[in-house]
Amino acid sequence: MRTVTDNPQTSSEDCNVAIDDLKLQAFSMNLLTTSDLSKVTSCMQHALSVCHPRTRYSAGWDAKFLWIPLSYLPACAADILINALLPSVRPS
Repeated sequence: MRTVTDNPQTSSEDCNVAIDDLKLQAFSMNLLTTSDLSKVTSCMQHALSVCHPRTRYSAGWDAKFLWIPLSYLPACAADILINALLPSVRPS
């Protein structure tokens, strides 16, 4: 895998911009997601153990209020919202 620092023509300013973009993306993901995986495993346990499992499970507030409603949108609208919420890293 190639990184920004593999290119000999890359300046330190380009590296700093890439690092700032990654920090912004990590900050956005920390706001929009949860790190508690027990919610996911309890949903999986429920789906495997009941006679009539639900068609959709929402493991946490982020899934309930963001990711599941986002899945009902058309792909172009979902892409626009994801790009607005999670800034992508600029290619070098």
